[in-house]
Amino acid sequence: MGRHGYRPPPAKALSSHNAGNPQVVIHPSLVERRYGSKVPSLMRWDYEAGREELTGKSIYSRGPIRRDHCPGGGGESLDMVALRAENIVRSIVSIYGVNLSEAPDFFLTKQKTDTPTVLPDGIPHVVIVSHNIFLIELYEKLHSWGGAHLETKCDWENASW
Repeated sequence: MGRHGYRPPPAKALSSHNAGNPQVVIHPSLVERRYGSKVPSLMRWDYEAGREELTGKSIYSRGPIRRDHCPGGGGESLDMVALRAENIVRSIVSIYGVNLSEAPDFFLTKQKTDTPTVLPDGIPHVVIVSHNIFLIELYEKLHSWGGAHLETKCDWENASW
């Protein structure tokens, strides 16, 4: 935290610690799932009723959470969040994507990097800073690209410095 309690947004903090101080672009689609007005109102009085409104199912029912359920008062379904995530990826690729005749040696010789500060030249890098549910949907969308939605156990929760 800086002087007078000011804390820079996470993306700006990341950028300021990176050589070259890359540009931060704030995009309105990189927000958490919109829960609608009914969920927080219910949760104030009855947490379980709020959870049921959020997930679209009772805590006593079996089966997965309904991905198409939109909580009351303008809430988004998980499918809607996943679509936002897909649109962000398509937008990023259309802006920053490059055509390569073949994969860089960097990717052919290593399954994973042991030097995360060394990135291959010629390929733009984009860092997405957002919230848990949005990032989970983004990760799952990338995992299941072109197929049925793949549920994962991914859950980054909240992060701090």
